[in-house]
Amino acid sequence: MDSPQCSIILFTRIPVPGKIKTRLHPILSPEECAFLQEAMALDLAEKLSELGLPIVLSYSDEWSSEEAGEALRDSFLAKVEEVCVNAPSFVAIPQRGGDLGARMDHAMQDAFDSGAEACILMGSDLPDIMRHDVEVAQRALAYSDVVLGPTDDGGYWLVGVRSPFPELFEGKDYGSGGVLTDAVATCRAHERTVALSRETFDIDAPEDYYQLCKQVNKGDFRLGKRTVAAVGQLMAVSAADSEAYPSGEAYNGA
Repeated sequence: MDSPQCSIILFTRIPVPGKIKTRLHPILSPEECAFLQEAMALDLAEKLSELGLPIVLSYSDEWSSEEAGEALRDSFLAKVEEVCVNAPSFVAIPQRGGDLGARMDHAMQDAFDSGAEACILMGSDLPDIMRHDVEVAQRALAYSDVVLGPTDDGGYWLVGVRSPFPELFEGKDYGSGGVLTDAVATCRAHERTVALSRETFDIDAPEDYYQLCKQVNKGDFRLGKRTVAAVGQLMAVSAADSEAYPSGEAYNGA
């Protein structure tokens, strides 16, 4: 069976200092968090564009309450579009819906309404995801109704569906460690077959950032050039200012 033609939906936040990656604030400043977020998002968008599939950038509304928010939004969206040069089409649309589940469901429904045969949705803070990982997920949709990419904290970094499935997103606690388990249970309850892709991690908490630092120091080939450069710069700053870390010890990525 041939893999369905997918639309790729990249869920992201506009990198507004103080509004994103706030769980990293004990070790990174608001500006550093925004700097890292933009680097990861641009790297992933560039990797996804190599798939030759339509890309939808679905962005949230942190920018709207900021004095310079519109300019930050427009600058970021222009940068993403520029790196998606290999995608056959690119569109950026604001997210809509009251919670994360509703926003994901709306984004997928809009893609199906636009003619997509299948949808793959993923976050933007996934530094070691490569084109191959998404290709594997797309192929899984040839024989499964749903594909999920597990994260090491009990969630998922990717969700793909062959047809609209709003129940997959209803009533889910996305702040818990049981998101993946709940999603698989929902698939089974609605008689949808499900496949799992490889596990990875996203960058939410200090321990995730420390893991990323280790990968940069080891020269992990999966990391994008902007992410490597950003983390290298941040580690250099932390080494010069050990007070940025607990107990007065700078983290050096060892």
